[in-house]
Amino acid sequence: PTREHDNKKRPLAWTTQRTLRPTHPGGRDLSAPTSRGAGWTTEDPMTRLLTWHDEWSLNIDVLDAEHRGLIEHLADICRRFGPEASPRRSGDACALIDALTDLGEAVREHFSREEELMQAVGYEDIAEHCTEHALLMAEYTDQLRRWRAECIDVLDEDAQDNARDWILDHILGADRDFAKAFHALDDRLAATAGCYGVTARTRINAARKDL
Repeated sequence: PTREHDNKKRPLAWTTQRTLRPTHPGGRDLSAPTSRGAGWTTEDPMTRLLTWHDEWSLNIDVLDAEHRGLIEHLADICRRFGPEASPRRSGDACALIDALTDLGEAVREHFSREEELMQAVGYEDIAEHCTEHALLMAEYTDQLRRWRAECIDVLDEDAQDNARDWILDHILGADRDFAKAFHALDDRLAATAGCYGVTARTRINAARKDL
């Protein structure tokens, strides 16, 4: 079957000048409003907070919980270090870089657990998916290096949008491809009689639990 998402053509989340903006594999600009209101909510005219939306769900509970956690992690950074927060923000000049470094490590750990789940269920495109994980982390590491060199202490709106898109592009692209394969396997195993079907489903459930 034709894959909806070509990882080789996935646009970079950042360039040196931050001129590229990622899109959903179907062409939708991830910064544009969705049917649920774009993912950014406004508590007041000067504050935009990223929130999770149900249409981003993969219907794999363990992954959805981690993805939601990453979105909330980013939202917390935006809340603490956005332009509107700077007058009342406390901490040293390295606080933002430390927070962004922590976000990167959280994403790296999530990728590792996600790959363990893929391996446990025998996902046939795991090599391609792992390559995308490596590229994403290389992009983020490069951007973090530039932010550190610039000694930034405020995360401006462009940086917030790019960070959001860096996470969502992967969730709505490669992760959705995996989810389709995962649910197809689950459906096939549900209809499989005999020891293999029971064993394989036990493996999938254990992988879900241990992620």
